[in-house]
Amino acid sequence: QLYNHFLKNYAFIDILILSTGYLWRALAGCVIIEEYVSGWLYFAIFEIALFLSIAKRKGDLKLLGKEKAVEHKKVYDQYSQKLLDQFYVMTAGSLFMTYSLYLIFKFNLNIPENASLNELLVIVTIPISLYLIMRFMYLTSAKPEIARNTEKAFLDRGMIIAFFTLLVILIFSFYFDEIIEILKF
Repeated sequence: QLYNHFLKNYAFIDILILSTGYLWRALAGCVIIEEYVSGWLYFAIFEIALFLSIAKRKGDLKLLGKEKAVEHKKVYDQYSQKLLDQFYVMTAGSLFMTYSLYLIFKFNLNIPENASLNELLVIVTIPISLYLIMRFMYLTSAKPEIARNTEKAFLDRGMIIAFFTLLVILIFSFYFDEIIEILKF
């Protein structure tokens, strides 16, 4: 209730609280199922939520215009397109680095001789993830209606192909030994 009546009217606090809400949901889910998840995942969830929140703010300002956006939500009076663009780029870079560093440390890619071939394959997902981020940024900037309804971005052919390619490589890299065991019988 504090957010709905007070904090939603303050720039930066609004998107940080929204993003933190997704983080709390992830933490609660892990507590409920009694499962440990890497801190990297929590960081990524927060960054993705922040990235999407900023995209929505950008889309609202661009689609509605400043005046109508302020009528829609008072907080838009404190945002500018330029400021949101800077936040968007900053968050995209941070998200990309989080993903890349997670892979490097998860698969010991900083010591390549300790990594197996299937683990080294995960490096291929780094440029794919960058493409996904860049494509999403392009779609939400070129078509502000997509920023307001982000699920539409995931109907883009380029996004679908890149996402499934990334997913297949990650499943193969994470579960290679299990896949081989299943194929043996």
